[in-house]
Amino acid sequence: NFLGEHHIDLIFLYINMPVKNGLELLTELRAQIEAVDVIVISAASELDVIKKTLRYGAVEYLIKPLEFERFQTALSDY
Repeated sequence: NFLGEHHIDLIFLYINMPVKNGLELLTELRAQIEAVDVIVISAASELDVIKKTLRYGAVEYLIKPLEFERFQTALSDY
């Protein structure tokens, strides 16, 4: 609902969340709002998970534990 009511340029999205899986949320976002960019932050380092998120349009995939320099580079590149 929030995204439908506000203009959002960038979302930082976790894959493992308590209520909903971030990959599920990303697919729902793409079905409803294609114009929002997503940077995924996750401890999941499995290649299939990374490929899926990038296929669903994530602009970056950051693996935790996250170093500030890597985060800063991703944000600067964005």
